[in-house]
Amino acid sequence: MTDGAPSSSLSCPSIVVDMLDSLMLDPGHRVLELGAGTGWNAALLTWRA
Repeated sequence: MTDGAPSSSLSCPSIVVDMLDSLMLDPGHRVLELGAGTGWNAALLTWRA
């Protein structure tokens, strides 16, 4: 609960970068990303893979 204050569900950018780095993706790998977020994670995955 935020007591009426604006909030965001977007993950901390450094956490997202660490998570994607741990995947050890290489060019040509195929990834299925499922989620109803902002699309930022999917965009980074697309660039990475």
